[in-house]
Amino acid sequence: MGKKTSLVAGIALGVALGVLIAPKKGSETRAELARNLKSFLTTIEDFDDISYDFEDKIAGMINELSALDSEKVSAIARKQAKNLKQKADDIYELAKEKGVSGIEKSAAEIQKSANEVLKETNEAV
Repeated sequence: MGKKTSLVAGIALGVALGVLIAPKKGSETRAELARNLKSFLTTIEDFDDISYDFEDKIAGMINELSALDSEKVSAIARKQAKNLKQKADDIYELAKEKGVSGIEKSAAEIQKSANEVLKETNEAV
């Protein structure tokens, strides 16, 4: 690995670790990540031979980061919880249809847990 690549990799690792270990609100952490990504782009501009390898990936991350506002995250979480509940219901119905009591009991536990996840998700978001 060349010196330039090592430097860039070190910067990227530092950015990632800094964001991950920082105990901040999600919005603050996302804003910091956006700043760090933009700073990273500025840093790699001096390395013409490798900057193009990173520019598209960083731009994509910035776009995805901006899409992570709380309303969208909440909607995604609710949708996922509903999907989990539906799948748990399907598993329970299939177990009931098969008529094996041990399987039905386990499927009922899955269904109960999925209902709790849905309830907690709706309360949290």
